Amino acid sequence: MSYITEYVSDKRSDIRINVACGGFQVPVEIKKSANPGLWDAPRSQLIERYTREPATDGYGLYMVLWFGTEHVRRAPAGARPASASELRHCLQSTLSEDEARKISVVVVDVTPPG
Repeated sequence: MSYITEYVSDKRSDIRINVACGGFQVPVEIKKSANPGLWDAPRSQLIERYTREPATDGYGLYMVLWFGTEHVRRAPAGARPASASELRHCLQSTLSEDEARKISVVVVDVTPPG
């Protein structure tokens, strides 16, 4: 596994996973739920910058760390997701059908227990 790796056009993803299957690679973009680029990053970073690398075949993973409702950016339509699963659904719905076949969205709930 590689960390902070370079792709075409001198762009870098947060993590690149090298799968032992003919050199296939999966770029991973990670954001905190409060990040200003939360809603744009699947397309503007992951798709436009990292999945262009031939070894990815267009596949990628968008991971968001959920810190609770008070620490999440509002969706472009103005709604603030109320849970990690709702955020995942909202982010997934921003992808076209073709993009959604190759881009997986994962939201990890890292809120403290209780």
